[in-house]
Amino acid sequence: GSIEEACKIFDSKIWSDVACWNSIISTYAQHGEAEQALIMFDRMMKEQIKPNFITFVGVLSACSHAGLVDDGLRHFESMPRFGIEPGTEHYACIVSLLGRAGKLFEAKEFVMKMPIKPAAIVWRSLLSACTAAGNIELGRYAAEMAILSDPVDSGSYILLSNIYASKGMWADVKRV
Repeated sequence: GSIEEACKIFDSKIWSDVACWNSIISTYAQHGEAEQALIMFDRMMKEQIKPNFITFVGVLSACSHAGLVDDGLRHFESMPRFGIEPGTEHYACIVSLLGRAGKLFEAKEFVMKMPIKPAAIVWRSLLSACTAAGNIELGRYAAEMAILSDPVDSGSYILLSNIYASKGMWADVKRV
């Protein structure tokens, strides 16, 4: 939890590899310091360290937590330029990014147009955004899709139950 100490260690590094950069970018992203995460990504680019799959998970996560929709979409679209094919984690970050920004239907459309089959985590990202926004109809759909993708994962059931509870729909909570 000590970002200051992490930065000191990072800045004192003898070598500079992608793992070090991924660690500092993810550290900033996980602690709500999206601007710093993006500054570190820019520094990484200036030092000509090629980003990898994990780098973009950190960058997109930072954008999602800070509501930086345009930046997140721009970084997502830049991935092929680095030879990186977006994976489930990247798609989940974009769904979360759009959902947190209140763009629930854009998030659903994004999922529907994915070139890979959406995993449960992608649907749960949409479900979580629907829970926060109180959108029961889309939330129910996202929950159904998440449960179809992974019926044994309790997270989808909990999120669906929470959306019903937030609206006082106790019979539905009990059913879930």
